[in-house]
Amino acid sequence: MSEAARAQALFRLLAALSLLLTAAFYLWLGLHNALVGFAPDDAVYLLMADAHSPWHGADDALAGYLRQHAQFPPLFPLFLALTGAGSDALMPAKVGVALSFALAAGLFGGWLRGMGVPRWSALALALFSAWWPAYWIMATDIWSEGLFLCLVWLALGVIRRPAQGLWLALLAGLLAGAAVGTRSIGIVLLPAVLVGLWPRGRAAVLAALGGCLLMLVLIRQLSGGGAESYGGELLKFYGTAPWSALLAQLSKVAAGLPAAVGYDLFLWRSLEGWRAGVLTLTVGLIALGAWRARRQRPLLVYGAGYLLVVALWPFPGELNRLLLPLLPVALFLLWRGVASHPRREWPGLLLVAVLLVVSWPQLSACLRRVWTPVPIAALDHWRTTRYWLDATRGEAALKQIEALEGYRLAAVAVGEWVPKTDCIYTPQVHLALWYARRRAFLTPPAAGAGLACRWVYAVGETTPVGPPFYPLSAWANLRVVAAFSREGQPLALPTLSAASYLMRLP
Repeated sequence: MSEAARAQALFRLLAALSLLLTAAFYLWLGLHNALVGFAPDDAVYLLMADAHSPWHGADDALAGYLRQHAQFPPLFPLFLALTGAGSDALMPAKVGVALSFALAAGLFGGWLRGMGVPRWSALALALFSAWWPAYWIMATDIWSEGLFLCLVWLALGVIRRPAQGLWLALLAGLLAGAAVGTRSIGIVLLPAVLVGLWPRGRAAVLAALGGCLLMLVLIRQLSGGGAESYGGELLKFYGTAPWSALLAQLSKVAAGLPAAVGYDLFLWRSLEGWRAGVLTLTVGLIALGAWRARRQRPLLVYGAGYLLVVALWPFPGELNRLLLPLLPVALFLLWRGVASHPRREWPGLLLVAVLLVVSWPQLSACLRRVWTPVPIAALDHWRTTRYWLDATRGEAALKQIEALEGYRLAAVAVGEWVPKTDCIYTPQVHLALWYARRRAFLTPPAAGAGLACRWVYAVGETTPVGPPFYPLSAWANLRVVAAFSREGQPLALPTLSAASYLMRLP
């Protein structure tokens, strides 16, 4: 065996071992986190999986509710269902999510090699993205980004392969359609695929369009045809006064963007002093990399389209998470920004080293949290949740964990009070869905005719629906039927020390 062949074999061995180690780490984290329902996604995904599962039955009341009100695309719940996951089977979901995130890192590394990145630089960049806390913290939850990233890198990789008939174009279209069926923002992948296939002729473009349309038709058969959708949300947000809504949205995005990019790239919660200069330099290098990679039109079309959708999406508070799937794209463009001669190894390795040095205080703190017990022994089951693993939350993390644990226990008790056929108004919709297993809606701004629910669960803090304990003093005829302490324990009525109340209308 020649020396070049031995070097290639060593690289492949180390790449495979790195991927296996990454998958094992993701699995360990995910399987040790049995908590669900604290974000807008995981509880709904698992309950939707019940409806698609050939092995698990779905609760009839919840299934009807989800068909009408769940806005999430159905492909990720189908993926969970096919792994055997459901509302009463978390382990298959954790395994599927962990492996999808690890596979996405491997596919990103393969795509980098296809883009001409030297092999050790490609491995370093792929491992950096895989072991970046913002990613493995995400992998502890049951979220769809891992599957989405797999589809993105597969599609962008397929269109780079030499033309062999139209089947590759068809496959690329199917992958783009699957990305849309996994996360709605995946619609930006289709223009990228079409741009990549354009040099191959009209037939290839039509084949990709046909593949995407076929996949969307198939996915449509899985959806419940509910009245709510992300398109409907956009119409409500921009429909009445589009220009003023657009200006307000762009203003909020512009204000939050530096902090979101600083967190996603460096785990910074603030940008004081030298950090602002480093972030400015980094963004400048990304822009330079985009210019140098201007011939890589599919990637740039995908990245630009993704940013455009994020800018218009009327949830600016979610910028951190919305931008995270672009971290690999940013890493590639950073590499292009520093690598004036792309065939050299040292620019990529130096880039990763600099990123590690600049972010080391936050990075090492997050890694230490993996093996650091939660100070309160009764709450140590929160150790592998994002609330504890993300050390950048600082001292506020423990207080937040205590509050969420109390709300979790109270939500379980609420399920014992509220009949199965009834529904609840609450600012904690997903906790009520998951732990109470009752249909839940955000508390409306005012009581009036036509209310669907008789039950109201209110918490003692300001929420998007109103002030603490809203609507306790705002609605007439509300009767308190149960109260819960900060620790989620029932309290005897009457009491003034409750952290949450369950109330009922006549």
